[in-house]
Amino acid sequence: MYFTYGIGEISKEKFKRPYAVSKQNKIQGGLWCCPKNEVYSDWFVLTLACPQLVRDPVPYDIEILSNAKILKLTQENINLYTDSNKHIDFEKIKEFDVLHFTKELVENVKEFEAYYVESIQILNFDIMTFKESYIDEEVVLSNEFREKMNPLIEKILNAILKTDVFQKIKNQVR
Repeated sequence: MYFTYGIGEISKEKFKRPYAVSKQNKIQGGLWCCPKNEVYSDWFVLTLACPQLVRDPVPYDIEILSNAKILKLTQENINLYTDSNKHIDFEKIKEFDVLHFTKELVENVKEFEAYYVESIQILNFDIMTFKESYIDEEVVLSNEFREKMNPLIEKILNAILKTDVFQKIKNQVR
């Protein structure tokens, strides 16, 4: 099960077919999700720390159909799906329904540092089912939840501080 949060309503009409790769090495379009976990998802925790990332706070549970063609991108196979600049080669991934950006890829390959957390990108709307989820506000505001999310926030913050983008900003401020 996957979880997405902050994009508003999911519908076939609003789903944007993937169409390009951004400067941050992310495919434009599709639907981004993270594995669902005890803090809803790592992305959800990041949005609590950075609420400006959220356009519309509607949570969804996402299931991927068993017939979906999923490409699991790892540190070992990423060169097969990237160009000479280590950016995703759109031609090489377009046959897949879902891209899975593994935790080890995001944490260890510089060109994927802007992903921050393990995630999937759904490229084909028809291979998923979804339902609106529920976020228990009482749980999210609890000390127990805070204790679970603090190490994750610290880890993400440390990853952000190491990115080239942050380093450029830091150097401009000096």
